[in-house]
Amino acid sequence: MMNVKRITQHLLFPKYRLRSFFNADTINLITLATQASERKHSGQICFAVEGSLSLSALMKNEPPRKRAVDVFSQLRVWDTECNNGVLIYVLLADKAVEIIADRGVNKVVDLSTWADVCKKVESNFSEGDFRNGSLIGIESVGVILENFFAFNSSQKNEIPDNPILLD
Repeated sequence: MMNVKRITQHLLFPKYRLRSFFNADTINLITLATQASERKHSGQICFAVEGSLSLSALMKNEPPRKRAVDVFSQLRVWDTECNNGVLIYVLLADKAVEIIADRGVNKVVDLSTWADVCKKVESNFSEGDFRNGSLIGIESVGVILENFFAFNSSQKNEIPDNPILLD
């Protein structure tokens, strides 16, 4: 069923808002937080933000989770040596956050754990605090990864640490 309100929300979402919410300072802080986190565990964190969905995705009523899975695949977050990549995906027009983890992580981390992290991030976003919400998300994912994936100094960084803005 077509959701006219959602379609309108996405089609009218101004592209400049993505860059205003995730400006150079925020991007730099997210990059630094990802690097700091990855010095404590062997997991790979990818942070991706999208302003809105395409009309074709909206016509199919594509949920944020499905889009997050697509982005996980497109960015090759699944393609790490230890199968321990994690995507934090933000869809601004829906005010939604999704976490998609690779199979190595899914073996040890319950989906409800990721849902709790998403709620924390979304809570900050709902207050307009995209910087702290993002940093809380990265920190929370990092703490979870620390519990299961010990740091390995010989492991290479397989996923870029800078956030990816999909616009």
